[in-house]
Amino acid sequence: MKRFFFTFFFNATILLSQTSCDSQGHVGVSNGIRESKKRNIFISEYEAKPNPIKINDTLSIKVSRAWVENQWAYGKFRNETIINNNEYQLIIEVDSNILENYGSTWTIGIDGSRYIRSCGSNCLMTDFDTLPKDIEEWKVQDGSQLDSLSTKTIIGTFKIYKK
Repeated sequence: MKRFFFTFFFNATILLSQTSCDSQGHVGVSNGIRESKKRNIFISEYEAKPNPIKINDTLSIKVSRAWVENQWAYGKFRNETIINNNEYQLIIEVDSNILENYGSTWTIGIDGSRYIRSCGSNCLMTDFDTLPKDIEEWKVQDGSQLDSLSTKTIIGTFKIYKK
């Protein structure tokens, strides 16, 4: 019986060590414009005008930084970058306190093909199949329904501009 447990734990340890440390192919999001430029995926910077963006009487969003980069994944090593050409992602850093109820009580976007999702405590992002326009605009809804059949209550707009 001791031999069985020893063999089991030995094999389990080997299996875990071979699979748990490999991040190759996992989708990446740069931690900032500096990292995006270092990975050679940076495309352009965006800004909010005015900043903060006033959605309605009770909701405003202060944008710290916003940029577009090629979508990418980690290579075999952490500093290796696999670029997904012709696919882009917009990353928007905001004040973290504003995202507390994001995605449950309000959402930027009204459909599944064009909405902004959370990517961290102070990070929002969305994807594009083509390069984003110089001005990008989304409707902001009360709630989080992205299907085409749900009735949406629009509470404002979110707009950013290419620098």
